[in-house]
Amino acid sequence: MKLFDTVHYYLSPSLTPEHRELLKHLLINNGAEPAEGVKDATHIVTNSDKFEGWQSIGGDVNVVTETWVERSLLLGKLQPPQFYSAKQADLFSGVVACATDLPIQDLEVLSAGILAMGGQWRTGLTKEVTHLFAITSTTAKYTTALHHQAQTGIKIILPHWYDDVVRLGAARLSTKPYEWPEPELLKSRNGPQTKKEAEEAKVKKAMGVEEDPMKRSVYTTVVNSPRRPRRRIRGTRRSSRFAILLLFGSRREAVEVGIRRAGGEARTRKVRNEKRRQRAEADAVESCDIYISRWRQGRAYVRAFRQHRTIGTLAWLYHVQATGTITRPLDQLLHYPIPDRPIEGFRHHEITITNYTGEAREYLKKLITVMGATFTPSMSAKNTVLIAASKDGTKATKALSWSIPVVNHRWLEDCFIEWRALTFAVERYINFPPGSDFAHILADQGPGMGPLIEDEVEQMEDDDPSDVEEVLDEEDEQDVDMDMGMGMNVQGDVGAESNMVNGAWRKRAETEEVDKEEGLGVPPPPMGTAGSMREVEALD
Repeated sequence: MKLFDTVHYYLSPSLTPEHRELLKHLLINNGAEPAEGVKDATHIVTNSDKFEGWQSIGGDVNVVTETWVERSLLLGKLQPPQFYSAKQADLFSGVVACATDLPIQDLEVLSAGILAMGGQWRTGLTKEVTHLFAITSTTAKYTTALHHQAQTGIKIILPHWYDDVVRLGAARLSTKPYEWPEPELLKSRNGPQTKKEAEEAKVKKAMGVEEDPMKRSVYTTVVNSPRRPRRRIRGTRRSSRFAILLLFGSRREAVEVGIRRAGGEARTRKVRNEKRRQRAEADAVESCDIYISRWRQGRAYVRAFRQHRTIGTLAWLYHVQATGTITRPLDQLLHYPIPDRPIEGFRHHEITITNYTGEAREYLKKLITVMGATFTPSMSAKNTVLIAASKDGTKATKALSWSIPVVNHRWLEDCFIEWRALTFAVERYINFPPGSDFAHILADQGPGMGPLIEDEVEQMEDDDPSDVEEVLDEEDEQDVDMDMGMGMNVQGDVGAESNMVNGAWRKRAETEEVDKEEGLGVPPPPMGTAGSMREVEALD
């Protein structure tokens, strides 16, 4: 009998094509059978707990991460699925921890915390253990773990790693600064770096290249135009539809070409006037799998939300095209539509950055401008906050001497998630563990399906007069094109110098902008339409 004989697996479309192929090979070669869909699976392998079709999952289906497959094969038996959860709250999912020579009080805290947040604890050093906490290198457990490390892959780390994971809420916090036999964390606390070490660190940071290809795509697609899609996107269905609303000329053509390359088909039909267009927009959601918008507002957005459609932004669409993977939009801040209002009080912020370089720096600049604040490349006494990956360097030192708040990027991300200006005086934002670099955990959290989004939808439902008969004045309405096609739902608008340009929220223009390529007067963005693709590009 093979290891996975009882497993009928379903691979989430949020996994990369490379990971899907590898997992398929491992599972099938060890007795597993593919399921036709999520309803037929015994095990769903995913990197996100909210993926396409997650609403249809029954209570008896096991939803696990890739680590479950890897550990089951390594240990030669199926691992308990509940300890390999994809939920963001389970910070220690996949972790089997043990400790050596720790005070009893620390043991109680670590064991209780890891068990409460999705992990497992062992009193003895068994072959299952993935993390050994040690404060000294002289114990028998330490020696044994180090001897077998090449075969087991066990991480021998300082307990400070646990503290920082919990404090920062960062499940993917790198263990490298905490790893024995020479923890970088202890070097940092024992004194400054040597000149050679400082130079090496400076050169490495100056390169500013993200090693994770998925995260690199997140950074680049929110800043730049999409690259040519690498492959047909897995998970798109030719029997479903998408709509591209109010995109004209070359902008429309660019999006259409990208969708065709990914396996979709586009066609065009006329909708008579603005109010009917809004109705048609909401009706189009009925036959769509994916709804694309810049703003989370309007009847079409509410309908897409209530009908559990995948809702994303153009940046998400570009990311999907670039990677060939249908990720979950709610896992990245700029992949899910934002409110159609600036964050109150945020326009007064002048924000600068230090110790984030390259693509990560550009990503943070984008976040700052999208939220309505002003980014400054250099720092002056006018700056209201410094976003720092670490407190090393002249900028951070000078900011502290000028009484400018120095926070890590978690503050900026949490302001984005809650869409309000938060206080700096929270340990999660002002804590900088020695030897740690916050650039490594940038873009590791998304807005999620929190109470804010649910409350917004309920408020929009209360405000929507859809049950009142609308009187249409066709003479005052412009004809507009509405593109319909197969595969996805894409929505955008052009014209009206409103909303947000270069991070500045501007008053809506009194006159309508005329699209020169089409020769059509385009009304200001109505309820339910996405922001202009020109505005998306203008955010740089």
